[in-house]
Amino acid sequence: MKSSSPRNHGGGPVILIVGLALLVGAVATAVYKVGKIHIFDHGPSKTELKAGACAVADATKQADTIQGGIDAEKDKRVRTGQNLVDATGKVIAGAPAAVQADPHVALASKLNTKAADALAAAVGPLSADQAAWVDQLVKDATSASEAQRAAAERQLQASDIALRDSQARETQLQTELANARSARDSAQKKLEGAIDDKNSLAALADTMVHWAIWAGIAYVLICWVMPLAAKMFPSLEPIAAAAHAIISPLMAKAKAEAEHLAQDASAALHHTVQLIEAKAPGILADAKTLSDAWITEADGTRQRFDAALRKANVL
Repeated sequence: MKSSSPRNHGGGPVILIVGLALLVGAVATAVYKVGKIHIFDHGPSKTELKAGACAVADATKQADTIQGGIDAEKDKRVRTGQNLVDATGKVIAGAPAAVQADPHVALASKLNTKAADALAAAVGPLSADQAAWVDQLVKDATSASEAQRAAAERQLQASDIALRDSQARETQLQTELANARSARDSAQKKLEGAIDDKNSLAALADTMVHWAIWAGIAYVLICWVMPLAAKMFPSLEPIAAAAHAIISPLMAKAKAEAEHLAQDASAALHHTVQLIEAKAPGILADAKTLSDAWITEADGTRQRFDAALRKANVL
């Protein structure tokens, strides 16, 4: 009678090749899927993101407010210049004979008109308050009354002071704007740094998980799947033996490291118990009552517990 065993079956090599192909495909798929696992959160939490975004938004709003103040100061100075240009135009218009007689005055009149048009296009036409100020200035400055001319001179001096004050305020606002933009950039970098840091930690933790799963897959493959395949296909026995010879020292080392860690933890726990016994014996008595209820001779847990303590050089 012919055996149906794969080693004697005519299709054995084909089955072996197909099986190896399926196994390689399954392992590759598992490795790929594990690499896509993300257990730990990437990026900041909603609370962290909201706080960081609010800090950036507040700094940006402050910078925008200061920029608005700078623009307002510039607008004030342009409006003052518009007042003076319009007043100049009214003065020239009040002396038509001079315009006709002197080409320089005529040219000044044309240029002043163009300047007035350019300013009107930039900031709009004169407001009612501006027009009233200009009319009063021209009236006082061209009056026969010395008191009115003195009032006009004071108005001009006040304009000079207002221009200087506006320039000083803008200079101060420019400094505040630089500080606000620096604070905004710092808040933005801090938020980006928090995102990068958390992503790095999450990626590291996920990588550790990936390697642990990959190690488990390799262990199952080498210690369980390959020996089983070697029994079915003797040609795989050298490969299975070599793989097992490679992984055995690694597994032994990992087990030894785990035992060392367990011994260190047991020693630390024993030291903690000694401190509690010295400082608060009542707590230790309650803990011993509970441990006596959980660890008993009847179920064998007492013997295993004592053996573990002896191995950790605690008992």
